[in-house]
Amino acid sequence: MATNTRKRNKPVKANGRSAAATRSQTVENLVVVATNADDQAICIEQLQRLPTRLRSTIALRSLHELADSSSRSTLIVSRLADVSKNAVRRPAKTSAIKQVVFIDDLPIEAVTERLMALQIRSSQRLHIASKRDRTSAGELIYRLVSGMANDDGGQTIVDAWVEGDDLVLLSPSFHRMVVPSEKLSRFLGNNASQLASFEIDEDGRFLYWPHADAHLGWKQLQHQIDPSTAIEDAKKSDRFNERYGGAIRALRESSGLKQSDVVGLASRQLRRIEHGEQTVSKKALEALSAAHQIPVDEYLQKLATLASNTKE
Repeated sequence: MATNTRKRNKPVKANGRSAAATRSQTVENLVVVATNADDQAICIEQLQRLPTRLRSTIALRSLHELADSSSRSTLIVSRLADVSKNAVRRPAKTSAIKQVVFIDDLPIEAVTERLMALQIRSSQRLHIASKRDRTSAGELIYRLVSGMANDDGGQTIVDAWVEGDDLVLLSPSFHRMVVPSEKLSRFLGNNASQLASFEIDEDGRFLYWPHADAHLGWKQLQHQIDPSTAIEDAKKSDRFNERYGGAIRALRESSGLKQSDVVGLASRQLRRIEHGEQTVSKKALEALSAAHQIPVDEYLQKLATLASNTKE
């Protein structure tokens, strides 16, 4: 896992100001609540690592202060042992509460009652994490808080694990993306036992598999399970329509297909796409790949190769 050179900071509470000063001087985008002293210390350490522009909009609160919070979102960090019928109450007036519960030394039989006490019915509000050690817990908290506080539109990886033959990723919004192992074989090889041998970048930008020297971020992994998202991302760049339209025409002509051979796509519409006057849709891509008698992902790879060879 990548290392991080940290600046030495004086001990602070959350963002470096008292709670009262924070309430009066800043708008809190995120409130972080730790339900035990050890996790609170970890949260303080990780908050200090954040850039000032992010740290100034985050407050560290105690659980009993949560009812007075008016933040846009709240993160509760706790251990399974903290959760009981009388602990970790979730005030109804706070918005967008998410909770990370670290599994500790309690027996597996103790899990059910404690999780039911949380009364959380959505997987996008709860993440159960294994706490291997203090360092790994801190790294997960840093990736999560950084991702929740950052509003730059980028998708980062908070946590990742393997379930059977699938790689599962967790985003800062607690969205889980499942990537089948066969989608990654061209990057990682066919040894299934190596799938879990990854490291998570300290900022959550990518997963790294040392044995294959492969770095894959959220977007790259998403492209493997839904190739059409690669097109959606490329649409944001200049001259996309022109370059991909030219590639669609070149591939069609090299395959000896006429515009009328593309079933489900009007010749006039295809002509507009090929001249860069219209963006190619997912439905159009499916029709084009069917006309070429190849899967959509293979068709997209051919288009990407042709488009990349087009001079700007």
